[in-house]
Amino acid sequence: MSFLVRSRLTKLASKFINPTYNNAFLNKSKIICLHTTNILDAQQEIKMPSLSPTMTEGTIVKWLKKEGDAVAPGDVLCEIQTDKAVMSFETEEEGILAKILVPENTKDVKVGTLIALMVGEGEDWKDVAIPGAAAPSAAPSAGVVTPPSGGSVQGQEIKMPSLSPTMTEGTIVKWHKKEGDTVAPGDVLCDIQTDKAVMSFETEEEGILAKILVPADSLVTVGKLIALMVSEGEDWKDVAIPGSAPSPAAPAPATPKPAPAPSVSAPAHHPPKPQ
Repeated sequence: MSFLVRSRLTKLASKFINPTYNNAFLNKSKIICLHTTNILDAQQEIKMPSLSPTMTEGTIVKWLKKEGDAVAPGDVLCEIQTDKAVMSFETEEEGILAKILVPENTKDVKVGTLIALMVGEGEDWKDVAIPGAAAPSAAPSAGVVTPPSGGSVQGQEIKMPSLSPTMTEGTIVKWHKKEGDTVAPGDVLCDIQTDKAVMSFETEEEGILAKILVPADSLVTVGKLIALMVSEGEDWKDVAIPGSAPSPAAPAPATPKPAPAPSVSAPAHHPPKPQ
């Protein structure tokens, strides 16, 4: 299912969303320009951006800058293979590319993964501190399989889109369609608060909105299932709701075998000595 995102034409959107990004996406251009911050810190993290609403991971095809290179506004840092095309990742910041953490041709790099570090002009880029790995979390407990529920009609999945390069989660502000409503190309399904602005989420498909799985005012991670649609003529009330897969269970510790009980030897029998 293909989706079209249209930003609300508000002062907030025009303030925070780079017009280059909007035009690049809507015109299917192959260049994305991302303004990361207003002030370059002594050390700045560069993370895998989201370059399309459906992108959840990407492959760094080629780094166009190497460690120690100066970076100026408009320079292309690298080329990224998204789920749509190979796109150039530009920055509007200036500084020094201090450390490349993800090499070329690394596949399936999740959006939000740290890929490089920059420092300001005059900083010692060779002395950049690499953020340490986070403390390991407790092993997840074995999840319970949630079987599919509902009816027998297979629905089309609608997932939380990524509406900005840095978006990893969003809040559904309002649903503009309710269950059972007809959906036509260009209709707005819902409004989503991203990390940049409130944006309208449109679809180019047609059908029936069968099930809303995430209510309004819910914070949702990108890629999570939020609704189901069915085709015209299908029984939307009979849509099947996908079940959830179990969390990987931690291996059970081996049960120690009980130590064998020590054997007790019978006392040796000595015949009585003759008197």
